[in-house]
Amino acid sequence: MLLGRSSHALQALAHEVGAHPGRGAARRGGDLVLKLRDEKDAQVVHIYERAIERGELRPDADPRLIHGVLFGAVLHFELLHPDGSDEARLEALIDLVLAGVLL
Repeated sequence: MLLGRSSHALQALAHEVGAHPGRGAARRGGDLVLKLRDEKDAQVVHIYERAIERGELRPDADPRLIHGVLFGAVLHFELLHPDGSDEARLEALIDLVLAGVLL
């Protein structure tokens, strides 16, 4: 399973904190979750940037857009298949998304 339980827990925490912004310590915790998410997103975007530099992805590809579309597609898939039982279809999904930017 590409998205572990910790990822789902962080998303739930961020949602809960956002729903109750007046809760001091919880709000700071939510800020930390968002900061960690932003840092992780930046790391993944950097991977796409390096792939573009190496000529593995189209030079006009938008690394943030690739990350957003791929992450959204995988998240949606994981929500529909929480037991991780359909790895072949997940790989096909990733291939489909990346087909638009591969050289």
